[in-house]
Amino acid sequence: MRRISPGVASVDISENAEELAREFAEDGVKYVHLNHEGARSLSGRSLIGSGLARSDVRQWLVSMASAGYYTYKSDDGSSRLCHEDRLRSIWQAYTKGLLEVSSAGVFYSLAGPEVTEKPDYVYVILSAMGNDIFTHSLNRFYVQNYQHIGSAVGRNNWVLRVADVGGVLGSFYLPTSFNPENANRIQALLIKVADRAGVDRRKVVIVGSSKGATGAAYHALHLGSSMVAVDPILEDTYYEEKQKDCHFTRGGIFLEAKEHVFEKFDGSFERDGTVRLAITSRNSPQFNPVSSFFERLRIPVLICNDKTIKDHPDVAKVTHRIVMSIATSIMAGLPLPSQSQIVR
Repeated sequence: MRRISPGVASVDISENAEELAREFAEDGVKYVHLNHEGARSLSGRSLIGSGLARSDVRQWLVSMASAGYYTYKSDDGSSRLCHEDRLRSIWQAYTKGLLEVSSAGVFYSLAGPEVTEKPDYVYVILSAMGNDIFTHSLNRFYVQNYQHIGSAVGRNNWVLRVADVGGVLGSFYLPTSFNPENANRIQALLIKVADRAGVDRRKVVIVGSSKGATGAAYHALHLGSSMVAVDPILEDTYYEEKQKDCHFTRGGIFLEAKEHVFEKFDGSFERDGTVRLAITSRNSPQFNPVSSFFERLRIPVLICNDKTIKDHPDVAKVTHRIVMSIATSIMAGLPLPSQSQIVR
């Protein structure tokens, strides 16, 4: 390891990742240049993509993310990582004004406050993973799902999008070892926006698919808000054992496995005046955890039987129209299912 400047360090992938991550955090290093030239080729993959097959790469990714450093540039020879408190200096979505950041450090965008009339609802969109989940781009933390929801719910309602910074591919909007207060600071942002809008928390509608749905379920139940959760990931076992831990949940980034996080919900939460629905498919590996969790909490589950759904990523794509219909129905005050049922 050598210092390029007080805040920049250059290291080789053969060095001890865990020790250096701690040292960087203690010494105030903000940028890390990681050299992997000469090691077995990344085969054209990003550093994150190579982490599935290479234990040395995985160790670097997990150790650095646990200390708050995230990959933002990568090629066959080297990669660069940035500490979370410097993201606003290099993340173009922020530097170009597409994102704001809360006082607690949560990146977000908010559409609608220019309307003088107070909104009826605040729709919160939480990001899923993008099509290329192993991209080194920081935009992996801010995938803009349901892009046309603003026009669907009317210009007088606000749309808040919250980025999912943390971990290797995101924090799933949950506490992490680097930021144990992550969930609290996200909820503080949601409460602040709702108060600014003059909207009751029950009229905050949190929408997400996949890891965004994980966050939607977690935060809606904590805040007493409404929710549309599309095939949320509620346990880590499948992805760790069947998918080579492709979400990088092993190794200490997260304080708890998701199954332990969600088993704590016992149904003793506010439900009057809220609209809460989950969506899944029998062809998704998430079907059993999703259906059992929400049925235990007496939240209706819509099971999509569209034959084009073959796997988890298909659920959000195929049910997009259903989600938009639900969002519009909530805004219009139309009745929605009160029991689980099959949908097309």
